[in-house]
Amino acid sequence: MKKVYVITLLAFVSLHAFSQEALKKYITTSTHPIHSIQPDDMDFADLEVIGQSIGDSRVVMLGEQNHGDGATFLAKSRLVKYLHEKKGFNVLAFENDFFALNSGWDLVEKEQQQITTYLNDNIYSIWSHSMQCSDLFYNYIPGTFQSHTPLTVTGFDSQVYMDYSPRNLQDFVHNYLKQKNIPFTQTEEYQVKFLPAIGGLTKGWLAKGKEQELLELEERAGIVLQQLGKYKNEYEWLLIKNIQSFAASTRLAKDVEKALEIRDKQMAENLEWVLRVKFPNEKVIVWAANAHIAKNATTAFKFERSRRKWMGTVFTSNSQNNVNTYVIGFSSKNGSQKRIHEASPSLVSRPLKHGFENWVSDKHSYAFIDFKRFRKENPSFSKQFAMKGIGHSSDIADWTSVFDGIFFIKEMTPSEKIEKDLGSTNPIR
Repeated sequence: MKKVYVITLLAFVSLHAFSQEALKKYITTSTHPIHSIQPDDMDFADLEVIGQSIGDSRVVMLGEQNHGDGATFLAKSRLVKYLHEKKGFNVLAFENDFFALNSGWDLVEKEQQQITTYLNDNIYSIWSHSMQCSDLFYNYIPGTFQSHTPLTVTGFDSQVYMDYSPRNLQDFVHNYLKQKNIPFTQTEEYQVKFLPAIGGLTKGWLAKGKEQELLELEERAGIVLQQLGKYKNEYEWLLIKNIQSFAASTRLAKDVEKALEIRDKQMAENLEWVLRVKFPNEKVIVWAANAHIAKNATTAFKFERSRRKWMGTVFTSNSQNNVNTYVIGFSSKNGSQKRIHEASPSLVSRPLKHGFENWVSDKHSYAFIDFKRFRKENPSFSKQFAMKGIGHSSDIADWTSVFDGIFFIKEMTPSEKIEKDLGSTNPIR
């Protein structure tokens, strides 16, 4: 019996080693150099390999390890331009305020200054105030509205607190519910508790530490949703669901795993609405963190702490969404990062010696590796290996099932704050 066990174990170890060698060989032979990440480089020949890997996908998700990755922002901006101009993607969906980038954005007069001001005020500052994103937000997107193929903007985050939302969300919900005339609107509780709580949530005074008030907002939102049952397919119903989810994730902020799961589930539902209802005939680019776009996270990761139901995992659990979506994660080897509100850059951690980043040749400053093609050629592969895919610390996972492709950046650089005043007066009041 012992002899059989030893033979079986040796066979397993041999197969495990063979699988890893197959992946390392694939990376060595199938890494495609990218010559530039500069957004003003409009010679897209080097990006065609990414276009071929994407194929006919209707959704392309672009991640980032950390929200302070300046080099990644440049690369994503160039990729957005390529996908818009060469692959027919006309919608750019941000991990950003669902209400502000749907109701608010739709009202913006689509001319240069109006668009510039609105994006400056209503895209999270980690991006809108980053120099590395400025060309995309304040030159390219406004410029497309002077063409026959504008690049429209939308959002799918349940966190609704940007400039437009605190000024408009409470009245928007009230006007809608008055029109529907559901029983709850006739109560004192609706006027005295529910509506003011929506304002408090968006303006920040109903936040962490006010668990009871947040729980009551969740419960009252539940009553509204129940009474609006026959209107479940309407945008406004989903918006109230976002209010409920935002209240719940805020209330549970100390339990990071539960709070993130609520937020990511809602983001997946919002993205589904964007694709099926608002833009049923458009190809959509998703701009978010690596973590949020990760697929198969509940099974691919070695450690339980990483096995979360991220938005990408929930969204692609639908087989049709999975087939129609290509997910590009970003990874880097060395360098530093800095979010725009941080005082100084910090060095990113070194990759593990036997990790993915050390399998990519040092001759590549930027490169692309198509994991989806590898999976197709190696359907039984399930090897877990080290990569800096969630943040800048190595984690162990079958990364070939988490991301369809990897955009590799050898030297990460920090995000830099825009010093120029772009104006903060939103034209929609």
